[in-house]
Amino acid sequence: MYGYYTHTINRHRREIEQAIAEIGAGMGRRFTSDALQIWALLCLWQRRDVARRQLATMPAHNLADMGILQADANAEAAKGFWRA
Repeated sequence: MYGYYTHTINRHRREIEQAIAEIGAGMGRRFTSDALQIWALLCLWQRRDVARRQLATMPAHNLADMGILQADANAEAAKGFWRA
């Protein structure tokens, strides 16, 4: 009985993989590329947001150790996550 289920699952998997391959041959590649670019942009924005929040809460002596002025840190932390 186990072999029947394994065979059925493998057959469905092959059908799905074939359908995905056919889609990928056309419009799917463009969609995948766009989706990856959007994902990369969202990840960049998230990293900027985290870094700026950390910068805003960093003590002055730590900023001085890194050679960053408090005014520069405040200006950077005030930027929106979408700004470079």
